[in-house]
Amino acid sequence: MVGAGFVFASLTAFAWWVLVAVAVGLAIGLPALRRIAPAGTFRARRGHGATAAAAFLLSTSFLAVDAFLTLMLTRVRGLTLAEAGLAITVATVTWAAGALWQSNRAGERRLSWLVGVGAILLFVGEAAVASTLWLRVPLITAYVGWGVVGVGMGIAFATIPLSAMRLSGSGEEGEELSSVLLMDMLGVATGAGLGGAAIALSDAIGAPLRAGLAGAFALGLFTAAVLAAIAPRIPSGPSAPAEA
Repeated sequence: MVGAGFVFASLTAFAWWVLVAVAVGLAIGLPALRRIAPAGTFRARRGHGATAAAAFLLSTSFLAVDAFLTLMLTRVRGLTLAEAGLAITVATVTWAAGALWQSNRAGERRLSWLVGVGAILLFVGEAAVASTLWLRVPLITAYVGWGVVGVGMGIAFATIPLSAMRLSGSGEEGEELSSVLLMDMLGVATGAGLGGAAIALSDAIGAPLRAGLAGAFALGLFTAAVLAAIAPRIPSGPSAPAEA
């Protein structure tokens, strides 16, 4: 927590001490993270490592766009806050719909397939949202895209902890799930923190807000693509091969 605070707080400033603060934050945070994250998390190794990495990537991707969606709709597309808030409402409804669909498929489909579907929907929806940074793109695209993101989150967000629970031995469920939740929270901080840093950088160099938003949205798209790539490594349960 202290290490992450050093890194993300310093990235919103642009001074000589920033590199020092980032180095200190990484020196504190990375060794601690290695001790408490499941083995193989940094390499997304099949098993608990891939599951924890997936939790991190999913939250990073979502927050890199979610944290700045209303900013884009109000400052770039000129909507009122109430009009921009409708996009959040749409995603709330579609998230619930995605979770409902997932709950009826989790016993029939491989969990890796469900996470892959969620990641692809996340990427497609975020790409649609990002396209509305260009004023010629119809504004409805952002609403439809964010609704698609909601479906993807509903599917993947519920599936990743389920994989961790199925992999856990008797009496170990709480320990394994807590590591997934840890990576989830770290992803929340990373998506919002790095996205905010992109916007702060654009402001510091006199670039338009759209440039900073494009950087934040690019982070979301990149991490969604990585999540889709590692999804096949997420096992469905105890019968899956053990970590190598």
